[in-house]
Amino acid sequence: MPNGYYIYGWFYLATGQCFYIGKGKGGRYRETKGRSALFQQIMSMHPIAPRILVEGLSEPQAVQLEKTTIESLLLFRYPLINQLLGERSATAQAEGIAEAKKAGKYKGRKPIEVDQTKFKVLYPEWKAGKMTAVQMQKALGITAPTFYRRVKKYEGRA
Repeated sequence: MPNGYYIYGWFYLATGQCFYIGKGKGGRYRETKGRSALFQQIMSMHPIAPRILVEGLSEPQAVQLEKTTIESLLLFRYPLINQLLGERSATAQAEGIAEAKKAGKYKGRKPIEVDQTKFKVLYPEWKAGKMTAVQMQKALGITAPTFYRRVKKYEGRA
C-alpha cells in the first residue's frame, strides 16, 4: 500500500504534551520495544499514549512531514526526545569518526555498487517514460536516494 504511512506522536496523558514524533506504517505507532532508554524511562514514570496525527501518506511525504513537524514543535520549544537523541548520537558518531581518522582507520563510507551496464540499458527506458523510477530502482536493487544520486552523476550534474 503506497500511501499506508502516517505521522504519529507519543503524548503525556496528564498534560497532553507531545514528547515524541515519528513516522510509521502498520502498528509501528503502538510499539514500545526497541525504543530508546530515555523513552523507556519516560514510559516507566508517566502514563503515556500514542496518537496517529496524519494518515494516508507515501513514505517520502511521511519523511518530509515528520521532519517539518519536529522542526515546528521545536520552534515552539517542545522538548522532543527524538531530537535530543539525534543530537546525542550525531555527536557520538562524529567523535568516533574523528578518533578513527586520527588512527588512520576511517576511510569513509564505501560507495554502493550499482551495475553500470544495467544502469546504461535501463536509463533511456526510464527517461522515455517506459518504466518508472521505482521499477528501475528495483531492477538495480538500490534505494531512491542512491538512484537519484546516480542519475545526477550520469547526467553530469554531480
